[in-house]
Amino acid sequence: MTHIRRAGDQMKKRELPQSIVEALPVELGTFETFTSVVGTLKSNESVIIRPEVEGVIQDIRFKSGDTVSKFDTLMHMQSGVYQALLKEAKAKLELYKGKYERAQILYDRKSGTLKERDEMYAQMKIAEAEVDKARTQLGKTVIQAPFTGVIGLKNISPGAYVRVGEDLVTLDDLDPMKIEFRLGENMIDKVEVGKVVQVEIDGFPDNVFEAKIEAIDTNIDPMGHSLRVRAHLENKDELFKPGLYAKVKLLVSSHENVIMVPESAIESRGNQEYVYRVEDGKARYTVVKTGGRNGEKVEILAGLKPGQTVIVAGQMKVQDKWPVMAVPPYVLKRL
Repeated sequence: MTHIRRAGDQMKKRELPQSIVEALPVELGTFETFTSVVGTLKSNESVIIRPEVEGVIQDIRFKSGDTVSKFDTLMHMQSGVYQALLKEAKAKLELYKGKYERAQILYDRKSGTLKERDEMYAQMKIAEAEVDKARTQLGKTVIQAPFTGVIGLKNISPGAYVRVGEDLVTLDDLDPMKIEFRLGENMIDKVEVGKVVQVEIDGFPDNVFEAKIEAIDTNIDPMGHSLRVRAHLENKDELFKPGLYAKVKLLVSSHENVIMVPESAIESRGNQEYVYRVEDGKARYTVVKTGGRNGEKVEILAGLKPGQTVIVAGQMKVQDKWPVMAVPPYVLKRL
């Protein structure tokens, strides 16, 4: 009989091998909840460079992708025609200045009329305006950067004839970037200028950036009942480009001294939620009452205490009171 009992005990030991599971301690800390929305990255400033006068491109002072400063010369247009127009306008002005001076002298001598003098004065002023116009037109043959930024792909070459308003090249100020997103009207009390939001950007996995809200629209969109919000994101290395999508996470609530566990620790059976604690080398089935969730952590209202250890991966391999070897998640990743 004793021999049979020992054999049975040995079979039970073989039936319950020690399972390796990932486990973490129950935390006591600040529990934060967020709302997530999709936003779009935009340049801080953006413009399409277009000529304000027509003519032939004489030379181009930039290469695609160059960084330029405000007022840097980007292109020269051939200016001969506009120089001639300015010279003609100046000559006309000198002519009418002389006519006005003679009309004034005749008027002072009672040999001319007030009407004649005033007509010459008006013609002189028109000529002055023509000079200003011609000078302005000549100045527009030099195309400058309106702000500091990065040049895009140019669409023109020296020698090309361009018309007023034709697209030549883009210029974007990429630091900082703007992130524009919309929040539901129920979030109005959660957003304010200066508040920091977390940003995850397509193309930069496993990276979380911070942006600061700098403007909030004054009107609710009547169609979608949403509020447009704009945040600024530093981009000193110019890694981000306009048009990228971003996931924006806005802090909604924050509570201190909250007991919490990773989301992966929570299991459910029917309407009951539970975890497996690790105690004395064994898994312990423990019913818990949960509160808020933030996608990473779950608030525990009852059933656990800070410092206890819960299984966060490998629950499928165990049952209540089964032997386990609990290791931190990073240990298994090294194996």
